[in-house]
Amino acid sequence: MTNRQPRSSDLAESAESQAQTVSLAAKAVRLLEEGSVDEAVIVQRQLVSVLTSSDGASGWRTRTEQALLLEMERACTLNEQQRKAYLVAYQRLAQSAQKIGIEDYDSAGELLDKALEGFTTVLGENFLGVARSLERLGLVTLRKGDPSKAAEHVIRAAAVWKVIVGDDHPSYANALRMAGEASVEARNLKQADALLRDALTRQRKLFGARGLPYAESLEMLSRVMLEQDRLPEAEALCLEAMSIAQDWHRQDSPSMAASFFSLADISIAYEEYANADANLRRSLVIYERVLPPWNPVIARVLDRHASVLRKLDRPDEAKAMEARAESIRAQLRPPGASEPALRH
Repeated sequence: MTNRQPRSSDLAESAESQAQTVSLAAKAVRLLEEGSVDEAVIVQRQLVSVLTSSDGASGWRTRTEQALLLEMERACTLNEQQRKAYLVAYQRLAQSAQKIGIEDYDSAGELLDKALEGFTTVLGENFLGVARSLERLGLVTLRKGDPSKAAEHVIRAAAVWKVIVGDDHPSYANALRMAGEASVEARNLKQADALLRDALTRQRKLFGARGLPYAESLEMLSRVMLEQDRLPEAEALCLEAMSIAQDWHRQDSPSMAASFFSLADISIAYEEYANADANLRRSLVIYERVLPPWNPVIARVLDRHASVLRKLDRPDEAKAMEARAESIRAQLRPPGASEPALRH
């Protein structure tokens, strides 16, 4: 028995449904931003109905949009002052994305702190706005150099995601990965190991063992193994992550650059400095393609590369890289920009 090929009418219906969901989602958000909560609820109900018909009630996006609908419906029950506080919190959450985009992490953090306070005060803990505020706070706090606090934020976000969309949803798995990343930076390796392995198990069920989210968690787990001097395991995980990224034609992704950096660190641990030199060059080329020239990540790669070049008795090249790294750090950066982890 052969599988039926999709008919042109099926494809047209799917495209029409997708266009309708995009239109409804944009309209609901616009109405919410304008303060028209009651009208936004009507549109959001239509969106959930369309998604339920096309993806099923258990579909990932259906559950996400259902969570937003429940939040909107809760906002409709608030008094005028509480509703205003909710709308202000929502606007601050939206504004924080713009600040993160220009790496103004101080302003983003202030907006998110206030958004989180607003959401929890008028709604309670287990709502979409709370989960998203906490997740972004984790990102911002990590970029500002406080990984322990970042891990706390994202672990709390994961708990909220689990309640509102379930533990078989990509948002929950992604929050676990983010918490694992922050834990690595905080050198809480036991916690990082547990979080990343949990994320990997869930991502494998959701996307398969060749999915990009799975690859990202593999790359981060390789850092945990490296920190524990478990070099063969670190290398195997890193190479597997790179293989998956290549399958998806993501050779120029920040995750691939981070993998090359990890491989360089493994080579340094083995005192294989020529290999480290080659991998750091590959890492630097990718980062220079995908990051602004003043980004501190580039300076960090240059510093590591300079140390390797000195091991290879190439002091002139090392000095040039150190000078370039110092020049990057000395450049004027947007307010609040700080040195992030070696990741996307």
